[in-house]
Amino acid sequence: MFEGYCSQTMDRRAVRARYGYEDERTAMDCKEAQRCIHLFLKDELDLDTAYQFVEHISSCSECMEELTVEYLLLEGISRLENAEDIDVQSELEDRLNRTITRKKVYKQLKAGLFLVGSMIVCMFLLGGV
Repeated sequence: MFEGYCSQTMDRRAVRARYGYEDERTAMDCKEAQRCIHLFLKDELDLDTAYQFVEHISSCSECMEELTVEYLLLEGISRLENAEDIDVQSELEDRLNRTITRKKVYKQLKAGLFLVGSMIVCMFLLGGV
């Protein structure tokens, strides 16, 4: 049903709405995660998909191994050409943690904007504006 889950041209919200899936926390399976690896490394996933990807990768050793190999191939080759050191594990962990942090900040910002909007509506309804 979600064929092409990580396609660059696919709008996940439209697909979820079309098939009646409103929950953004739809779990990602290994097949979907492996399709997303390259896009994650190129930083081309939307925030929700990236967060689901990181959640899956964090709990699946096989997909984490595949991600590590892909990361080593992409980053390692370019760094070796430039004679730079590479610490795959710590750099990959940093990248995964940044994705989680971005999602948390986004949620907090969204909640804050909702609160401010609600206060403005209440003030308007109470005649304070």
